[in-house]
Amino acid sequence: MPSETIAEIRALTSRPFAMNLWVSMEDAGARTSTEAAFNRGLAPLAGHPAALGASRPAYQPYSPPRFEDQARVLLEANVPVFSFIFGIPPREIMEECRTRGIMTIGTAFLACKESGASRLHREALIGGHAGRTALTKGFTGRLARGIHNRLLEDLNRSGTEILPYPLQRALVRNLSTAADAAGRSDLLPLWAGQSAGLSTGTDATALLTSLVEDLADIAGPVARWSASRHQHVS
Repeated sequence: MPSETIAEIRALTSRPFAMNLWVSMEDAGARTSTEAAFNRGLAPLAGHPAALGASRPAYQPYSPPRFEDQARVLLEANVPVFSFIFGIPPREIMEECRTRGIMTIGTAFLACKESGASRLHREALIGGHAGRTALTKGFTGRLARGIHNRLLEDLNRSGTEILPYPLQRALVRNLSTAADAAGRSDLLPLWAGQSAGLSTGTDATALLTSLVEDLADIAGPVARWSASRHQHVS
């Protein structure tokens, strides 16, 4: 639960931190997907849990969470930074973030050691394999880009059934938890953009400083040009 996660983070640090939520919680078919569909979706992954010493994932009927409920927890806890993916929160949530002084941001710090990404994921992002990425619906049921590895290949094979989001996400998460514990980055969903190969920073403070300096380098000339143009027009 978000509230428990927030409490755990605050017990570990007094510094600012970010929480990330998925805005769009489910796709068509998630509530009506059957156990038979679950078993078909599990088929390309069936051999991996045993190889990792994990149990076979069990089917459970989908119980939908609400983004608004999760966002409300973050707002009432006054988290310092709120980031989000797969959509934009409703206007009233964004306005309340501004009222409460909560910063909203797209996630650019995935490779940093302070992020919630696993060590294997962060190492992959700054390693030599990050330059080779591919699109897949297999990680979550929605189209996304990740570093090319065995898991992505298995899920992208022709004829593989992909469950609706978030059922596919839950299925893959069961495997990725065991894969991370076993040190198997080849069986992890390694999210990455097309420019992931450019990732070099592993310290959030250094990365933020670099972003600010780069922005200042760009903004300075633009501001001077705008001021001179205004004076000329006047």
